[in-house]
Amino acid sequence: MNRPNPTRIISDDRGDGLLSVMIGVAILVVFVTIAIGVVPGWGATAATADKIARDAGLVCSRAENMDECAALSEAIRDREADALDMDETQFELEYTTDCFTADCTSAASGDLVRGGEVTVTVRYGYGVQVEMPFSDGSIGPFQKSKSHTYVIDTYRSYDTPREST
Repeated sequence: MNRPNPTRIISDDRGDGLLSVMIGVAILVVFVTIAIGVVPGWGATAATADKIARDAGLVCSRAENMDECAALSEAIRDREADALDMDETQFELEYTTDCFTADCTSAASGDLVRGGEVTVTVRYGYGVQVEMPFSDGSIGPFQKSKSHTYVIDTYRSYDTPREST
């Protein structure tokens, strides 16, 4: 009677190659599917933030005051975010003004003075938030920003009306 050796049965690895390839392909398909779903959104988010910063900077360079600048910029942000079905709160707007002319001495801080500059910065997050196992922290979403600077319209006629003589 020929009895099989138990150690030979356990160490027999015939047919394991096919199983390893199947598991490897399945894992690869899962990661490729996740990448295809996540990566295109990054480009769309960055392009949208750039367009919001560019359009808001242009509008602010022609606005009468910072209140009008902020209102028009937020309307642009909401319009662009809605066009791509994004959450408008994902894009945070920040405004800075610089003044290089003699008119700056009489202007209040943050006023839009003819010949000065207004910079609109859009901060946005992209990616997914991943909770780290065995810790209290998480990774993502990653923060980036896009900025555009425009010269405030030097030919605008609504600063201080001049009296005719």
